[in-house]
Amino acid sequence: MEIDKATILETCKHKTRERIRVAQQAMNEAQQSTLGEDKSSAGDKYETTRAMGHLASEMNAKQLISAQSDLLMLEQITLTPSNQARTGSLLQTTNGLYFIAIGIGIIEIDGTKVAVVSPASPIGKQMLNLKAGDCFTIQSAQHHIVWVR
Repeated sequence: MEIDKATILETCKHKTRERIRVAQQAMNEAQQSTLGEDKSSAGDKYETTRAMGHLASEMNAKQLISAQSDLLMLEQITLTPSNQARTGSLLQTTNGLYFIAIGIGIIEIDGTKVAVVSPASPIGKQMLNLKAGDCFTIQSAQHHIVWVR
């Protein structure tokens, strides 16, 4: 069964929405933990716990902003056919399938693995504007492009 770009894009959006949900939940839990900590006679422990809670909140806020930015990028991708690799392209190479969108990594759809890469990543930069028959090298591995959709 051949996977279409729309299915890959929807899978990426689903994974990114899940990242947003998890980051929001972790942020809320860190805030509740900080607010719920009562000041006790062990003042240093209280201050340390509050500081750790604030750091956790900040880290989760950064992850949330990153995931929201990724989702916005995914929402702007158009899936119009092109014979040259660009954002939104699906490429079959001699080393596997690649979808240029955001840096998610390997996803699996119906038993088929697809590497989802950012156009700003080293491999994404090398793929941009290439066509079927072109080649590129990443980590000393030669990739030949079979087709671009």
